[in-house]
Amino acid sequence: MSEKDIEEVYADRNALVEAFARSMFSLGFPVCYYVHDEWAVIVVDTPTGQTSWHVRPDPSNIPDWIPELDGSDIFDGHDRHQKNDRLRDYARRDA
Repeated sequence: MSEKDIEEVYADRNALVEAFARSMFSLGFPVCYYVHDEWAVIVVDTPTGQTSWHVRPDPSNIPDWIPELDGSDIFDGHDRHQKNDRLRDYARRDA
């Protein structure tokens, strides 16, 4: 199996983020993005807490249905470890 270059890895990751965001949005959870240090940050609320991912602020990375908001009013201060814990908790919860 050949190794992916970093652009392919990010393309896969961004597609997964978009699919997760759409799924949570369809369940009624807030989804938005804001710009921070020249990066777009896609924010997805879940029953186990807020999650977010930095993506390049390229229109192909930010679907039209995700609204742009002011990040100072959105971000809850979580770090990558907290985000991953929240994702695991959500995935492993009793449905």
